Amino acid sequence: MDIQILGYKVRIRNVVSSFNLRENINLFEFHHLFPESIFDKATFNYGVVVLRIQEPKMSFLIYRTGKVISTGSNSIEASKKASDIFLKISKKRGLNFSMLSEDGIQNIVAVFDIQKSLDLFVISQQIEGVVYEPEQFPGAIMSVDLNKAKAKFLVFTSGKIVLVGIKGIKDMEIAIDRFLNKIRRT
Repeated sequence: MDIQILGYKVRIRNVVSSFNLRENINLFEFHHLFPESIFDKATFNYGVVVLRIQEPKMSFLIYRTGKVISTGSNSIEASKKASDIFLKISKKRGLNFSMLSEDGIQNIVAVFDIQKSLDLFVISQQIEGVVYEPEQFPGAIMSVDLNKAKAKFLVFTSGKIVLVGIKGIKDMEIAIDRFLNKIRRT
């Protein structure tokens, strides 16, 4: 999903959301209800079942406690409907789960390009809190404070930026605006 923010095309690459079921889940039985197929594929590994679906494209991490995490969607709308999608798929397999709570969106990963080269060494020297260790990682890591959270930016010399740690479009707009203001000062 692409959106325009402050004149930049921002592409949402992954939306993570979570919800809780009222019931505990027998992961072994759940796994066997989803034999491998082209459409739905469940993998049982280390106390979690990973259920991958094709439409909409996303994965569910299912825990025995009834906690379910949805990941892999590139659409906020689809991620907001993750619990409905999961309940519908489960019902088709004969499972009638009920919702305990919807935690909602936990993280959005987005990318954008500011269309200019950046000197990461200069940025790391002039902006407090920027971590740049080129021997460890080819980009700089910059935090931007939001009201109750921190957005993290992975900044590359090419001008390509990865944004993580936000929960909505409004937070994304605020974080990108604050990021750009910091970068312009260098």
